Amino acid sequence: MARLTRFFSSVAPKGIPVYEAKEFSHLSAIEKDFLKQAPLTLKDKYYQFLPFYLESKLSTINKRFILKMELYAETEQMQITCLELGKLFTKTIPLENIVPVTPEEFEVAHTLGKMIQPPEFVDLEMVYLNKPEQEFLVFDKTGEWKEEGVNHEALSMEKRFAEHKWLDFTSGPKADLNGGNVYTLY
Repeated sequence: MARLTRFFSSVAPKGIPVYEAKEFSHLSAIEKDFLKQAPLTLKDKYYQFLPFYLESKLSTINKRFILKMELYAETEQMQITCLELGKLFTKTIPLENIVPVTPEEFEVAHTLGKMIQPPEFVDLEMVYLNKPEQEFLVFDKTGEWKEEGVNHEALSMEKRFAEHKWLDFTSGPKADLNGGNVYTLY
């Protein structure tokens, strides 16, 4: 009986779906020749993705194009699956590191190193930042946001949106952790 209890307690927690791109299931089913198969699945999006990918690798603007996102509320983590040039890449990020980004802040972040406009399919209304790694998490406009995950209390705006504490790409006054101006005028 003790072994059976230990078996069930060691089962990995189940992720709560937050987002999934329409093409995810097809791309995740590719077993070989990803570079040949992915363009057949994504069609024109794949060729629009190439400059996006190269900009991310050649500039200081790191971006990940998210195909799937799952919340692991028990461990306070988010698992993301991203499109890379020749494969899908999955990583886990602590929730405390993921913060929402306004479209304006995303644009300002690109003014210093932007080589190209974001592809038309990128949803600039839904951008997040993995703060420690300074990488933007961007999504497809046609992807599906799952109600159960999006509305989960672990992702509430009250818990995740504190702009003055985590993002300052603007050239305006810097804010301290309480939101106050750190510059003193005498």
